[in-house]
Amino acid sequence: LTEIITTNNLVYPNPTGGMIWIETTENTIQNISVYNYLGEVVKSIRSYSSNQAVDLSSLKNGIYLLEMKNTNNQSIVQKVIIHK
Repeated sequence: LTEIITTNNLVYPNPTGGMIWIETTENTIQNISVYNYLGEVVKSIRSYSSNQAVDLSSLKNGIYLLEMKNTNNQSIVQKVIIHK
């Protein structure tokens, strides 16, 4: 069971037209998963950075959940709205 934590992280801009930036001060992000509201993974990215750009422009307008797992296998989840 992974622990869900809140940290000093920033996902912007939100809402977005497609490109978002992720910044965190806690731990390096290892994996980023984007889920639609049916719970399906629509994008998965391996990451080894605490600051990263993510291109979501291939996704349709809507509300998505962005799950970021850090090096301690802790999950940070944030809602992202795509509006083009």
